[in-house]
Amino acid sequence: MTSIRTAAPMILILALASCTSAAVDQVASNPAPVVAVPPISSFPRITDPSPDSLPIEAFLLSSRQEQELLTGQQRLIAQCMAKSGYAYNVPESANAAAAGPFLARRYGVVSHTEVAKFGYHPPSPAGPSSKAVQPVISSQEQLALTGGSAPLQVSPTPGASKQRQPHPGQKALPGGCVGASLRTLLAHGGLMGQPSVAEKINFDSFSASLANRQVVAAFSQWSKCMASDGFSYSNPMDAVADPRWQTAAPSRLEIRTAQADVACKATTNLVGTWFTVESAIQEVLIKRQAAALAAARAGIRSELVIAVAAGTRLR
Repeated sequence: MTSIRTAAPMILILALASCTSAAVDQVASNPAPVVAVPPISSFPRITDPSPDSLPIEAFLLSSRQEQELLTGQQRLIAQCMAKSGYAYNVPESANAAAAGPFLARRYGVVSHTEVAKFGYHPPSPAGPSSKAVQPVISSQEQLALTGGSAPLQVSPTPGASKQRQPHPGQKALPGGCVGASLRTLLAHGGLMGQPSVAEKINFDSFSASLANRQVVAAFSQWSKCMASDGFSYSNPMDAVADPRWQTAAPSRLEIRTAQADVACKATTNLVGTWFTVESAIQEVLIKRQAAALAAARAGIRSELVIAVAAGTRLR
């Protein structure tokens, strides 16, 4: 039986894209919602928010849950493909995109060690990188896998093993085995991805925090601190977006700027202020959408139960 590498689950990987730092990218296209929160009298000192969590995380898939969903879907696809006479190899660990902490770089750079090496550039993954192997599939396998609705690139390899023919009279399911796996996971209110209502709160809270007076005041203090080191930026987002950093590798100037950025965040407790204010904003938005969020959380639980059961059956 022909062995197929996991190409179809990339559909799911895209659906499960992390929304952590994406909030920053969404601000430009989303106007800040009006969210009034009482002035906060004191703020915890926070230099790195990664160990902490925002309230909305309770309604979003964690990295581990994303991995469980992807693995469960892969195993459902393997079971379906086996019925059509094809082998579908499921790796021990699903090929999900590596995700860092939910709050990684949400408030800009915060790690002295990280910026000393990378500046504002994204940290390079540890260890040697591996290139994805293009699956070798026939048109019949593609039909069984996707129902023909999502063509996959085929890269024939000399000496590839022969495929086993489909069962006589076998017809492709609507959407193929990928579609069948999704229907199974969604059967009892599953969402197959991050709940849109929770994602919107995640984006809106960040956007609203930028207009909060206490956050704006913290930006001002941070900006004055940066100016004392010879750098002129109104807020951390401007520092990150400096066009001079659009290079293959960080320059010495970029590293020095990022180091001053991290130091000024610590001096002014910008992250502690920003995180606390955004948490308060999220609490308000969560109360506004309590019913929808409860339904979304129930859907997540449902699909996770099905995904975990699928993995158990095929081990």
